[in-house]
Amino acid sequence: MQHWLLFDRMIPEVIFVDQERFDNIIKVIDESYDLIQEYDSKPRQFGKVMLYPVETHTLAIIGNHPGINASMIAKELKKTLSASSQILKKLEQKGLISRTKNPHNNREYNLYLTVGGRQIFDLHGQFDKKIMKRYFKNLISFSNEEIDIYIKVQRALNKEYAQDNEESL
Repeated sequence: MQHWLLFDRMIPEVIFVDQERFDNIIKVIDESYDLIQEYDSKPRQFGKVMLYPVETHTLAIIGNHPGINASMIAKELKKTLSASSQILKKLEQKGLISRTKNPHNNREYNLYLTVGGRQIFDLHGQFDKKIMKRYFKNLISFSNEEIDIYIKVQRALNKEYAQDNEESL
């Protein structure tokens, strides 16, 4: 059986992971990635308005930070200014946000939710609470130590993904 060496940075010991276990980790991560991609690609109905998750997330950012500008939203969404500006334009066309010139910088606009945007913000907040309750209910069977180990493993893999991204440039 082939083994992979994983060096734990926190504990100075070497942990051996067999190929089958490593393959299962990657398989589960791939399943998660596919489910997240599917979720992010589906618009949701909020009254008469259809919104993609990135649009509801943008409304949440504005709702939680009234007066925020497009640059700050782009940073929060981890998107380019151009991409986030397109999202903001769609939300403004749907009547969910308004923008006013920043009195201290004429090239910048401050963003706010409209009444309709606030309604969706509130509905989405209720939806998020329902989902979080379900997540917590499903995770309650795990000990804090098990959850900490999962986080540690995921962070180690995330570092490798980041390195893969750097090397693929």
